[in-house]
Amino acid sequence: GAGTFPLTVRVTDNGIPSRSDNETIAITVLAPPQFTGAARNGSNLELAWSTEPGQTYRIEYKEDLNDEEWLLLQTITATGGTLSITNGTLVPPTRFFRIRIQ
Repeated sequence: GAGTFPLTVRVTDNGIPSRSDNETIAITVLAPPQFTGAARNGSNLELAWSTEPGQTYRIEYKEDLNDEEWLLLQTITATGGTLSITNGTLVPPTRFFRIRIQ
């Protein structure tokens, strides 16, 4: 699950006497982005999702789910707890979106 977890690494050599050292670091696991809203505003689609401040998000799309690759729409860095984008809906008429943590 998401959260911050400590990880301690300890190393020891095989000398006589042996010497050792350790270091503890914090590993942060982010929750995956979750869409919090989608609304049509005229000819635009507005998408919003939860974020972690300072984290960069990559918004990708496909016009056909059978396409092999996702195309980059935008890369954006969060400054608060949510982000949103606006995408035109006139051309193409169908688009599929995903958000990835970069």
